[in-house]
Amino acid sequence: MNYITAQQKHAKGAENPTITDGATYHSLIDSKLPLPPYNVKDVVASTVVYNEALALLIYNPADDEFLLSYSRRHPWSAENEALLESFKGVSYLLRTLFPQRFQGMKSKEFSVALSAGTFPHVKTTDCVKQAFEVGVEKQPCFESHFTRSPILHFGNVFSSEHMYPNIIPMPKPGKQLGCFQHWAETKTVCDELQHLVYNDGVLNWDELSPEVMWRGEDYGYMANVPPGEKPSYSALRSKLHQDIPVWEKDNDVPLAFQEECSTLLSR
Repeated sequence: MNYITAQQKHAKGAENPTITDGATYHSLIDSKLPLPPYNVKDVVASTVVYNEALALLIYNPADDEFLLSYSRRHPWSAENEALLESFKGVSYLLRTLFPQRFQGMKSKEFSVALSAGTFPHVKTTDCVKQAFEVGVEKQPCFESHFTRSPILHFGNVFSSEHMYPNIIPMPKPGKQLGCFQHWAETKTVCDELQHLVYNDGVLNWDELSPEVMWRGEDYGYMANVPPGEKPSYSALRSKLHQDIPVWEKDNDVPLAFQEECSTLLSR
């Protein structure tokens, strides 16, 4: 969706950005710059690293409809239920937010790859293997299939955007994606996300409600916590076999949390 709006606003004749060491799909989107132009062949080429739970969303102007194309080489998996939900949600949002872009024969074709699931079902490429050895930030992956077109993943993605740089994190299908549809219809925050809306007052650290930030799915963690009980640090550490960052209550807590947050692997 950023591709559509940014391309419309991009100055005519301006040089299109490219995916290089200095720019990723993430950085272009964050900077509200247009993504490099691509076509259906580019989208297909970018999907070679996937094993399953990926499909192409295609807008067909002749019939004025959105289609979902799934590869026969991929097995039909349980994650595809989330993939179908994502397709329905994105199709609806595209129609609702960009009605002038999708008007049948007057419009151009549009395509984008969608994937969904607890994590991207991708293969390990030579570049990814080397990146693990030397460090992803030192040697980002820019193989051709990572630069041809973006892939919108509805679910958790890897913490480093340089590992699979064309995989873009999107809301999880269900309540999260449904809240985007709710906003598109009513311009109000859905009930599920009301607790994230802060008031105009300023709260001190001691006045904040204790919460856990868990970068990943919750079932593997919450299943080990009896209902109504608060997990202890030692219990969590024993379960996960790794140190969990703990910060003292002082003025530097928010800053320390932000600095350590990116070191957690899953999100």
